[in-house]
Amino acid sequence: MVFGTSLNYLKIKTLVADTANLTLFIYGWSFSSQLMAYVPQLLFSTTSNGAVTGTTAQASFPGITGNIYETWQFTKSTGDAKIFNAPSVATSGAFILVDTLGSQFVEVVAVASSGTPNFYVMHSGV
Repeated sequence: MVFGTSLNYLKIKTLVADTANLTLFIYGWSFSSQLMAYVPQLLFSTTSNGAVTGTTAQASFPGITGNIYETWQFTKSTGDAKIFNAPSVATSGAFILVDTLGSQFVEVVAVASSGTPNFYVMHSGV
């Protein structure tokens, strides 16, 4: 992801094509003039044990086939993020605000607890 001017926060919402739990790692990349290269920094991660769980299948989104499950709960493991969980597993809409710490690029890495489900990220600068 590349983003322009904002208050250093990136709003992230996840969608998964399976009910498998995910472990999320969000890295920020900043340019180091001493190394003349981009250097990664872990900005945020969730715990791998039940950190992200799918809810009831949602309607299909444009360009995505099959069932999609919205995230209802995040559990912070490391980093700086503000978590907004849904009130219950029956509802959806959880998202996180991650402090990008001035990074020029942001990378989201997801690892599923089982299988190889498709994983989608919706994001916006705040």
